[in-house]
Amino acid sequence: MDTRTVIFDFYGTLAGPAAPARSIIDLMLALGVNIPADAAERWDIDHQDGVLHEEASISEAAYEEWVAKRWHGMLDDCGVAADRRDGIVGAIRAQIASFRVRAFPESQAVLTELRRRGLQLGICSNWHWDLDTYIDQAGLTGLVDLALTSAQIGARKDHPLIYDRTLAALQADAATTVFVGDSWAPDVLGPIRAGMRAVHVVRDDRPAPELPAGAVRVRDLTEMLPHL
Repeated sequence: MDTRTVIFDFYGTLAGPAAPARSIIDLMLALGVNIPADAAERWDIDHQDGVLHEEASISEAAYEEWVAKRWHGMLDDCGVAADRRDGIVGAIRAQIASFRVRAFPESQAVLTELRRRGLQLGICSNWHWDLDTYIDQAGLTGLVDLALTSAQIGARKDHPLIYDRTLAALQADAATTVFVGDSWAPDVLGPIRAGMRAVHVVRDDRPAPELPAGAVRVRDLTEMLPHL
C-alpha cells in the first residue's frame, strides 16, 4: 500500500534506557509507599495510557502543576501522610530528571533511509514537554520532521485525540500513514482505530497478542523497511 508518512513512538521504539532504570513503582516501594493493587490500576502509575488532559496542556507550567496534583492524589490514595507527599513527589521528579536514553543500534540508519525514500517522518510519544532533549541525547536530532508529546497535545495514547492532532500537524492522511511502536494499545490498536496501519516492534521473546488486520510485527526497525 502507498506509504507517505511514518510516525514513530519514541521510548522503546527508537530509543531505550542508557543504563538500567527502576520504575516509578519500584521507587515508591523503596520510599516505603504501600501501593494497593486497586490504586495502581486506578492511577495506571507507570503508564497512564489513554488519559485526556487538554486543560492541563495550555502551557508547560499548567502541565507540570497537573502532574504534581496527580502524584499527590495518588499518594493520598495510597494512604501516604500529607507531610510526606512533597518529599516523595520531589524524589519522583528527580528520578525522571536524571533519566538518560540512547538510540537502538539501527534507529539512525533506518530514519536516514526513510528520509532518503522521501517519506515524511514524525514522533508521537507519551512523554513530558521536553522530548527534544531526549531526541538529542539519542543522536536523532534532525532526522524527523516533527515530534509531539502527550504533554503538549493534551491526551495520552491510546486516546483518539493524540493521533488526530499528530496527523493534522503533519498534514498527513491516516490512510497513507504507518505508526511504529512497541506498546500494544498505544502503538497498535489506537493507530489502527485512527485509520493508520501499524508496525508492532517486539525486541524480546515476550508473548505478543494476535495481530489485527493492518498490522505487522518486527523484531527491530530494520525489519519494517520491506513493509513500506
